[in-house]
Amino acid sequence: MPSATGIRIFRPRLKDARIDRVNIEFAYHGTGVPEDLKLLPEHIGVGMGVVDVRGERIQTVEEMETLGAAGAQLIAPARIALNPDCGFAPDSGEPPTIDEAFEKLSRMCQAAQRLRARFPEKAAPRSQRKR
Repeated sequence: MPSATGIRIFRPRLKDARIDRVNIEFAYHGTGVPEDLKLLPEHIGVGMGVVDVRGERIQTVEEMETLGAAGAQLIAPARIALNPDCGFAPDSGEPPTIDEAFEKLSRMCQAAQRLRARFPEKAAPRSQRKR
């Protein structure tokens, strides 16, 4: 579900869906934009793809944090979990090295820590966070 168009197509089904979370790509050019989050029913959490898995360039922690913060300003931060675009399934033409994948995921974790500090009163209690 990479765009607002995709969300609009699925929205009628999402309203009554018995699901906890959908994943949407935001990091890769031409995918979702934070405003798309407002189209989701309030009972559904979102995995915000903030890590571009398609290229060797490693985004900064600040870039990932900026994407996450944009989402947290539009919907309840407790509904958001940061994750890589595509569930970290890069195209077969350029699989990441273990070092590249580790660095990207490490930076994503740092961005998540910063966001929890920025939005402490709105973050989900640790006991309710999925692991």
